[in-house]
Amino acid sequence: MLKNLFRRKDKEPIPDFKDVHVTLKPILGIRPGVYLTVLYGLIILALIFVAFFLEGILTNGTYYRFQSEPVQAGVWIDGEKVGVTPCEILVKKGAHTFTLKRPFYPPITIEKEVGSYLFSVPFFPKLDTVNVVMKEPAVTELAEHTYHEFMQWMLVKDFSTEYQYPHLLTQAAMSIYARPTEETYLALKQLLAESLPHIIQPEPARDYLNALLIVETKGGPFSPGSFMRLLVSLRTALSTNRALPFWLYALLPVNRLVSTDTAPSPFPPAKADLEKEVWFQKALTAYRDLVTESAIQKGAVPGPAFGLAGLTFKPVPAASYLMGKADDPAAILDHNYL
Repeated sequence: MLKNLFRRKDKEPIPDFKDVHVTLKPILGIRPGVYLTVLYGLIILALIFVAFFLEGILTNGTYYRFQSEPVQAGVWIDGEKVGVTPCEILVKKGAHTFTLKRPFYPPITIEKEVGSYLFSVPFFPKLDTVNVVMKEPAVTELAEHTYHEFMQWMLVKDFSTEYQYPHLLTQAAMSIYARPTEETYLALKQLLAESLPHIIQPEPARDYLNALLIVETKGGPFSPGSFMRLLVSLRTALSTNRALPFWLYALLPVNRLVSTDTAPSPFPPAKADLEKEVWFQKALTAYRDLVTESAIQKGAVPGPAFGLAGLTFKPVPAASYLMGKADDPAAILDHNYL
């Protein structure tokens, strides 16, 4: 039956539409050419309205770009946090209060009468800028907070693109531009000095060097005086940092890298080459001796264990704490902090 149905359809002649013509009739006496032109014009006007004006009418406000120095200041509009600098926020038309806050800096409040821009908002939005320079940070508190946060990050074994080190020392060093005083300089110098012995990875090491460069400018442009202070600071760091051999060990590749550079290098090409150096073997022996001699005080009674965030901690008597293991030179550095 289905076959017969299809056969009948196949045999039906296909109509010829060549001679078919469609003629529009006048409407209310208006010729088709006139009212079609008007209709097309209205459609074009509607598209222009939707594309260039509707968004502006619906938003009824202005886009603001918030910037601050230093960055990462919280942006609050009428008491509600809306972002962190740098950011772009749509602010509704009317009177508003902008507040920018950053830890250890006095907040900055701005009263603003926000207007409205209607034309071409989706394609070329009108941007007003709020750019503030935060001044007079509480440098001592900032340095202490940075140090404690820095120490927590130093417990991380490996950094990656998914788990990036936040360059805490550089962020703290930027405060010298907001408050270029001797007090700020000394507080940041102390922060860098106390942070240095704990660095054994490339990213924190770069952060330290960048922060040191900023601090030695004392809030001004880089000058010959800044250069001399930087050299003195680097010399002091190299001479006093007992973990320096293990910095180098941590930065070297496991295997030798293929290079077209024929110039001699003052550094060993790989970890195995450094382990053969006599001075490195002496540094490693000195560290192992330090581990052996740093025993917990005899006779001291530790306190009861306690739980924190799902972990159990057992107090121990005061001692010289060490981070790292004698058989892992890449993790070696000594601590004198309780």
